[in-house]
Amino acid sequence: MPKRDDIKKLISQYIKSISQKIPINKVILFGSYATGNPNKYSDIDLAVISSKFSEKTHLKDLKLLWTEAAKINSKIEPLPFSTEETKNTDSRSFLGNILKNGKVVYK
Repeated sequence: MPKRDDIKKLISQYIKSISQKIPINKVILFGSYATGNPNKYSDIDLAVISSKFSEKTHLKDLKLLWTEAAKINSKIEPLPFSTEETKNTDSRSFLGNILKNGKVVYK
């Protein structure tokens, strides 16, 4: 299981990589690493929020994020969300939970 500093480095590398391709508004770490309960099988769950993303281009956005993640570390599992989605989400939804309980790692 990667150490906390190693996780931070991987996330920083990933953000640097994707920020060269798209404008990033925010990146939020969620899941077991955000709650402090990772195990050896845990992945690094990241919500990437960009004004470039939209529901119409979700698969293309997902492919871009995952392609870049694969270049850094296969444990990075990013999900794209549009800036608009973050404004109109219910706090009980998946995204609402990420926004409420996740840790902002880039802003």
